Amino acid sequence: MPMTPVWNEGFAGLEAAHLLRSDVWRDPGVEGGGRAVLLVPGFMAGDRTLGLMTAWLRRAGYQTRSAGLALNVDCAGQILTGLERRLEDLADRRGPAVVVGQSRGGSLARALAARRPELVAGLITLGSPTLSTRFNAPMRASSSRRPLSRTSTRV
Repeated sequence: MPMTPVWNEGFAGLEAAHLLRSDVWRDPGVEGGGRAVLLVPGFMAGDRTLGLMTAWLRRAGYQTRSAGLALNVDCAGQILTGLERRLEDLADRRGPAVVVGQSRGGSLARALAARRPELVAGLITLGSPTLSTRFNAPMRASSSRRPLSRTSTRV
């Protein structure tokens, strides 16, 4: 799969403007029915970076909860402990939640789902490695590539 050039990141503002003018933004076309969603930002990012997604989900009727991270830079174990508490609180009020994680947040979301599967109704990862982080380089071909097991908490 070809890699996207890093300079394409410069189009983020234009893409956001296009999104805000789109029909999908104005009318989500789905009804969340108060279902719970926990949002986990990526590495070096905070909860505010998922603000557009949070606004869209709330307008669609979902009950969102942020990860409580100003910056996602701490030890994964410490972050997971905090995420677990937030997920427990959300699930106590709304039932099992969908966990959405972006980049490193997706890896943390997978670990959280493995740790507390009874509290997770679904898992969505955006731009996150789907294999063990030891083997996520796109050009590295190895017979030892394997998905993480459901019981693994390696991040």
